[in-house]
Amino acid sequence: MSDARVMVLEEQVKSLSDELMQCQADKEFVWSLWKRLQVANPDLTQAVSLVVEREKHKAEIKDRKVLEILQSKDYTIQELEQKVTGQQQEINNLVQRRTDSG
Repeated sequence: MSDARVMVLEEQVKSLSDELMQCQADKEFVWSLWKRLQVANPDLTQAVSLVVEREKHKAEIKDRKVLEILQSKDYTIQELEQKVTGQQQEINNLVQRRTDSG
């Protein structure tokens, strides 16, 4: 099996593992919330607050991942711009040498 294929499979395993951990965390959260609501006089305000806080936390994680992706893309763009600038300088130098010698 090629190295590229192994890397793809490793990434898929990591992604599935992360997804499984998230599902388990969600299950535990829902279970604990359900238990809170089974008492004689459940505190609905607290239950809603817990849900809102959890959703806020999940949104922050998602935002952080998006930011990391954008930063990675920015870095790649900067690298490509530097390569283009370097190649443009090489072209200019070659043109200049040709002009000087011609």
